[in-house]
Amino acid sequence: GNTEAVGEAGVLFAAGDTEALSARLLELAAEPAARNRRGAAARERVRSEHGANRFLDRMRELYETVERERGV
Repeated sequence: GNTEAVGEAGVLFAAGDTEALSARLLELAAEPAARNRRGAAARERVRSEHGANRFLDRMRELYETVERERGV
């Protein structure tokens, strides 16, 4: 798996390795604190990478690029 893609929020296991997936799910089920930390990390990542402010920043960057390319 790609640790950069999942960050602190996810768990990794080899593709098709159902035993590893099962083990990770059991670990999460047994450790509420770890599960809550991962959930909080996932929420923060979505908020920071996909929230309204990030969207507005990307739109502003797009318009600035178009203006620059067209010499406006």
